[in-house]
Amino acid sequence: MHLRILRMAIFAGLLIILVSCKAYLFKRNMIDPQVETRQTLQDFLSRHSFNTSNQFVMDADSTKKNWTLFDAMSSNGSLIFDKDGKPLCYQGESHCDGVILGQLFEGKLDSFSLCKDEPDLDVLLNSLNVLQTGKKVTLEDFKGTDFFIVEYWQKFRGRKLGYKTGSDWTDRQIARHQRFRFTHININSDFLDEWGFVAGDRVKINIRKKNGGFSCDQDMLVQPRLRSDSSSTQ
Repeated sequence: MHLRILRMAIFAGLLIILVSCKAYLFKRNMIDPQVETRQTLQDFLSRHSFNTSNQFVMDADSTKKNWTLFDAMSSNGSLIFDKDGKPLCYQGESHCDGVILGQLFEGKLDSFSLCKDEPDLDVLLNSLNVLQTGKKVTLEDFKGTDFFIVEYWQKFRGRKLGYKTGSDWTDRQIARHQRFRFTHININSDFLDEWGFVAGDRVKINIRKKNGGFSCDQDMLVQPRLRSDSSSTQ
């Protein structure tokens, strides 16, 4: 899977939540990941009254677990695509996700241009399935969209607060700005039991101090147990 697609799977050992034009570091709110199920993810969204539309999980199994976490990382939160599913890159100076999305919401389209050598949205959609049903979708399922905003989320990355200041913030901004028709695609990248892991198991992530901050890599990940009935291999 293309690295760009997985940019937001996990930040490097700390939670970066972007609100307005400030980045807040919530290392203290970051917990070791737990192997989730589709139901626990749906329960989390419903319990906190978050939007359950356009929620997806990644096609993966235990043999691919590391790339879902560490193969690609980014300091920016969202991927943006035009109505044809072509990726858009921000041309301004800000590195704040809230500022970048704000310019899109306000119609400042000269701040964006087509990306070079980046995969189209249909490549990403081909790697996903709907959280609630497991069905696959294509661009044809989103007719009438002017722009797509794609965001990754994980329960362990800030719990309710992490989601509220991330994906839920974007949903609220979309509701406020009616100039364009946006489709917000939310991708969960927690470990899933259907990948062959034991539901409820904890995935230990060791965090080390580095350059005044915090970091971790896949060598510092203690992987969850495989189910005895799993055909996945390590």
